Amino acid sequence: DEVRKEVGEEVFKAVRRGYETSPPALRKDDERSPFFDPKYRSLDPSLIPLGESLKDTRRRVVNYFFEKIAPFLVSETTVLITAHGNSLRALVMYIENISKEEISKVEIPTARPILYEFDKELNPLFRKDF
Repeated sequence: DEVRKEVGEEVFKAVRRGYETSPPALRKDDERSPFFDPKYRSLDPSLIPLGESLKDTRRRVVNYFFEKIAPFLVSETTVLITAHGNSLRALVMYIENISKEEISKVEIPTARPILYEFDKELNPLFRKDF
């Protein structure tokens, strides 16, 4: 609610549910910046975003999906993915071919599994929500 009051309802919704709107970028010296997180220390600093839109997140998540996850799915290995809400929204958007206009209406419940089954070409055969 604090952020919503600070930036206004329209900007808040555009950042929270929009596709192309990024939140205000953090400064590199902000204590919340990923530059202070030990797990990112080995990365090239130019690869670390200080704010990203769902469009940016989707690009990153889909690349990761094909590089790291798809090989397991093709070999019919069960994969468990746990992630932050925006990363999951980006992945669901890709898997279900949801448009940038429709993704704002999609709700991904917190801590509720979603099961997908894929064919050999990684087309989703079905989705089950728990």
